[in-house]
Amino acid sequence: MPDEKTPPPTTDASTLDTIRALVTSAFEAARESGRSDWQVMTVGVLKNRILQATAREFDERSFGAASFSGLLRQVPDLVELDDTARPPVARLLAPSSSATPAGSVVGSGRLRPDLWDAVLDYSSGEVYVWDGLRAVKAAPGEATGKPQMPTIKAEVMADWRRGFAKAHPDRDLAEWVERGLGTMALPPDLRRPWNLTLKSKVVDILAPWFEQQGLSLPANASSDASTRPSAKESQEAEELRRFLLRCVAVMKPGELKAMQVPASVALRAKM
Repeated sequence: MPDEKTPPPTTDASTLDTIRALVTSAFEAARESGRSDWQVMTVGVLKNRILQATAREFDERSFGAASFSGLLRQVPDLVELDDTARPPVARLLAPSSSATPAGSVVGSGRLRPDLWDAVLDYSSGEVYVWDGLRAVKAAPGEATGKPQMPTIKAEVMADWRRGFAKAHPDRDLAEWVERGLGTMALPPDLRRPWNLTLKSKVVDILAPWFEQQGLSLPANASSDASTRPSAKESQEAEELRRFLLRCVAVMKPGELKAMQVPASVALRAKM
């Protein structure tokens, strides 16, 4: 019988990224609920949060683990597992002082739009450079002398999509992969894990790039956790969201066409 404390040798980087995204998402949900001890929860509660987020389709065996605790042992850099406690407890690890500069960014909010676009805007053909404060588009043919940002190629995104789909073999993601569809084309329970996976990969590209330039990843590279809404604000926002959905459900075609949607909302919906 294999030692459950040893990660399966077939666990690839894409699978580990997905595991990290699922676990991080569960802890972030606990933080957004207003819990003061959100970084610590029992293994059972952590698994239940992931089940809720995935419409109860999550199964650790899909990730090569015989048990949920075994799954958590595959990401020892993210979660500390205490099997001596009853019930067992999982603790989200804080970045160590020796961690990459990206450590303070992963899981702390959305990446700044300029950094996000500089890495992922491969389809526009734009060239992004670092002006000392932010990533900006360089004018066509302009020799700025400024460091060029590491924008990925379309092939890289295609590889990321295939890796994400491979990590969810029980889901039909072939069309999403082949057509390069947006996040909203994914099943609802996979959208947040995909966005977290993307964020992790973008940070993995940015951190060494800034280091190579002799620079530090900006301290404000992602939105500050202190700007997150309170539990009361989150509840009020959810109630308003449900009310608006009910309004949309009873609208006539003409009323729907007359609706005005902020450009920022439309952009997020297209992601």
